[in-house]
Amino acid sequence: MIMRVRHPKYLMMLFALVLSALCLTACDDEDDNYYDSPSSPLCGDWYSPDTDTYFELDRNGSGEYEDAYGYEYDFTWSAGDGWLSVYFYDGTVWNFNWAFAPNGCLQLYNLATGYTTVYWRQ
Repeated sequence: MIMRVRHPKYLMMLFALVLSALCLTACDDEDDNYYDSPSSPLCGDWYSPDTDTYFELDRNGSGEYEDAYGYEYDFTWSAGDGWLSVYFYDGTVWNFNWAFAPNGCLQLYNLATGYTTVYWRQ
């Protein structure tokens, strides 16, 4: 029985095809959006006694912010592993890094101001 040896060019083309298929299907931009998950740790009502402000983060990517004067602002939001972006309807965007402290509070570090606000679940 004679074994036929494949041409190296054929093997390289096959390898390139498999590699490109793997790269195109490996990741999705939506994988990092935590509000799509029913078990999202960010969803819910949050209150900061330090600043007397409220955040309401809904599972559908919408939300509401209430400042210390009682004014309410609607927004949409997206979040991933350690980041949160809040998009107000007037075009203002707030970008945060977030983390949970061991005591369960949500710490939002505002990238623009460099200030961290601590929020407690309501």
